[in-house]
Amino acid sequence: MAMFRWVCTALIWAMSVPHLVRVLVLGRRPPLRPERPTSLGLWTVGALLTPIGCTVGLFSRAGGAPLWAIGTAVMLVGLLLTGLAFRKPRARA
Repeated sequence: MAMFRWVCTALIWAMSVPHLVRVLVLGRRPPLRPERPTSLGLWTVGALLTPIGCTVGLFSRAGGAPLWAIGTAVMLVGLLLTGLAFRKPRARA
């Protein structure tokens, strides 16, 4: 079971880090999005929190339900921030 956790963690980070490099270093748009994020800071924090939450959730013990819940919450906050990064600012009246 421990090997499964390490393999999943490696896959999660291997899929996440190239997107960060592509957007932050090369200045390109994220995959599956037609434009760059409106808020690059929100996108970066969300893109980092999502794999961190997955990693915490994978390494929680069977009896450690609070740690699993914290990992899930961190991952969902990361996904929320990533989505909010693409919101267009409202026009002022």
